[in-house]
Amino acid sequence: MKAETSKELARLRALSERYTEGFAVYGTFTHDVQGGDDLSNKDIARLLSTWGYMTSENIANNIRFIAKMDVNGREMHNLYKYLKR
Repeated sequence: MKAETSKELARLRALSERYTEGFAVYGTFTHDVQGGDDLSNKDIARLLSTWGYMTSENIANNIRFIAKMDVNGREMHNLYKYLKR
């Protein structure tokens, strides 16, 4: 995983710790932004768990991760189609 990803994860954690009630942080990895991440969803989940981002406490509270998705082009996920309109 790229060093920039670690910085972004730290920002997500700080945000989730700052706003604890009635707020959730959703994170996703992409295939097609800045070279994408070539790890599988399973590999990413394993790393996030090792780094303490996917614990039962985080999942129950306010940090959640969704599967990798395309955010550009023909295969763009519907969420990003909606957000980019």
